[in-house]
Amino acid sequence: MIHLQGDLTPVNYELGIPLLQRACDGEIAQGCAFMGLMFHHGQGAPSDPETAARYLLRACDLGDPTACQMMGR
Repeated sequence: MIHLQGDLTPVNYELGIPLLQRACDGEIAQGCAFMGLMFHHGQGAPSDPETAARYLLRACDLGDPTACQMMGR
């Protein structure tokens, strides 16, 4: 997550995407939620509302309450 927060390195969303994808694939809700937000805001990837929704719904299904709230669940 240091690539996304800029704590130890400059913020680099592109480097964060593969790490978050691995987390999401491993059923870690926060990884899916962050992927959804990145596609929603166009950070590190082109803005894509459909892809963002898919990731946020997956995060919700994995128990992330913020993702559920964002998706109206």
